[in-house]
Amino acid sequence: MLSPDIHRSLKVYVSQGRGADTRTVVGLVESVTEELTQNWTSPFEQDMGGLNLLRFVTNLGQAETNRTTITAFNSRQIWNGGTPTSVPVEMFFFAYDDPISQVERPAQWMKEFQAPELQRGVGSAASSALSGGVVDALGFVPFKVSLSVGSMIYTQLLIQNVSVNLNPKIRSRDGRAMMGVISFNCQTYQTQSAREISAHYL
Repeated sequence: MLSPDIHRSLKVYVSQGRGADTRTVVGLVESVTEELTQNWTSPFEQDMGGLNLLRFVTNLGQAETNRTTITAFNSRQIWNGGTPTSVPVEMFFFAYDDPISQVERPAQWMKEFQAPELQRGVGSAASSALSGGVVDALGFVPFKVSLSVGSMIYTQLLIQNVSVNLNPKIRSRDGRAMMGVISFNCQTYQTQSAREISAHYL
């Protein structure tokens, strides 16, 4: 937990769970970006009606005359779908009185946030199925998280990866990390519509 004297706008909040089971990691913002990508293609650029011979002849003519049959219309792009919004984040932690709760536990929780909850093995799954039914034998995929930074808020995010620095520059006398950096990348569950973007602004 960071000092309450640090303004909220300088912090990153990552939460997972519901109600009393919610856990939140709070770190200082090192960097955060938002990447939105749309896929545009020019499917007609090389379209010659599917005739290889005609394509060969026109290519030969272009080589001889430096003229082309491709028109501006052929080069028009069409939208071919979008990709989920990506939010790469880097946050910083330091311990002012408790290295475990202020540096080490946030790293532990972030790794747990991105991890699934799997059954231990086939034998465990089989015994669970016999005793409690098929549902009890199944594991869980990683749960979604919410992310708040500055005036932006995201819900229903998937954590793609987490990177934790295991070699801090400063340690306590008993070897505890006194500072740490965690990098992670989140993505929305699906491509965003234009009307959904305003919901991310507080």
